[in-house]
Amino acid sequence: MKKNDWPVTFSLGVVSFNETPGRVDKALVVADETMYLAKRSGKNRAAMRTFH
Repeated sequence: MKKNDWPVTFSLGVVSFNETPGRVDKALVVADETMYLAKRSGKNRAAMRTFH
């Protein structure tokens, strides 16, 4: 990427679960929402949530 001078950015969503979620799809929805929370706050950002 450096050879072509392509800018690289990332958005990261991290979710901590206090209990194992009952369904995997629910965990993925929460993780996806958290990633988009980071994306909306700007480039090269991370967001973290704790799911109860």
